[in-house]
Amino acid sequence: MAPETAIEKEKTMRKVTRKVLLVFALLFVLANTSCDSSLTLINQSDYSIVDVRLAPVGTVSWGPNLAGGEIPPGGSLTIDFIDCGDYDVRIIDDTNTECVLPSLRLCFENADWYITNADLANCGFQ
Repeated sequence: MAPETAIEKEKTMRKVTRKVLLVFALLFVLANTSCDSSLTLINQSDYSIVDVRLAPVGTVSWGPNLAGGEIPPGGSLTIDFIDCGDYDVRIIDDTNTECVLPSLRLCFENADWYITNADLANCGFQ
């Protein structure tokens, strides 16, 4: 086999450089699109929260109950490692009142939802 010329070596190096840059770009995208947000529910109501579920906006199926037990008045729950996206958040209190926070954008940030008696009263009439 004949030795590579300078032009062929340069072409080979450019191909390798492009592939390396592509791999780094893909790794950057993957590292910045998963498990990057958290949601903290702060219960400022007089009722215990017994059910907390997330669903990506546009879906009809709620995920599992993330409450892990009751969240009493004055208590809070932080849900970590939420993938970047738009979510609906549903809670149910101990009187079976359901409340939905629609279209919450969680992407590279954290969010707090303060749940009050007024929130639960308004949700009960929707």
